[in-house]
Amino acid sequence: MEKQKRGFTQQTLHSLMAEMVLDKVIRNYHIQKLYHDIDNALSTGDRQTFYRLTEELNELLALAKVN
Repeated sequence: MEKQKRGFTQQTLHSLMAEMVLDKVIRNYHIQKLYHDIDNALSTGDRQTFYRLTEELNELLALAKVN
């Protein structure tokens, strides 16, 4: 029974770790995409998109610091 509990705990821990890694990879991808889209907005002179995307980027970066 104790071995079974330990296995469950390790499995749960591994699942949580995998979820954390995936979350970080997805967040980093989103950040890179925002940088790219912000560059495009600057290149085309689209101020509204630039402001919207930089606000989104700042929120995402603030969340990344907390986590």
